Amino acid sequence: MTYINYAKCTKYTTDPLIVVKERKSKFTLSNASRFKIAKIKVDGCLSDGTTDQHKQCDWLFVISQTKINRNRALYVELKGCDVEVARSQLIETLEKTKHRYQSTKKECFIVSRRVPKYVAKSQSFDKEFRKKYHAKLFFISGKKKVDA
Repeated sequence: MTYINYAKCTKYTTDPLIVVKERKSKFTLSNASRFKIAKIKVDGCLSDGTTDQHKQCDWLFVISQTKINRNRALYVELKGCDVEVARSQLIETLEKTKHRYQSTKKECFIVSRRVPKYVAKSQSFDKEFRKKYHAKLFFISGKKKVDA
């Protein structure tokens, strides 16, 4: 297993709203309970040297204190339209971080200007993520807030 320097890419926040943007895509995390959240810049920062950094998702949020007292890791890919590429970037990041977040509840978000029209395709992606990575997959538009 190779070393990944999480510290250099991580900022901690208790802000009530945490927003990340890229081009026209936006992800908003609502933190009304003011939990301490690790905001990790993955794309262009987090790397173990074996993979192109840009083939990973954009952001990873780790919430240590939740209402159900279980850690959560939120993997976020901000994408215009290409959900196939977003899917592969999330998978690459899940693979690279699997040892660190093995016992953490994982949720993956593809933030797209266009949520997939084909329900069957999005359902098959979600099924794959649940089975192979023990993660839920959500397709959302930038207008929706996600609760911490």
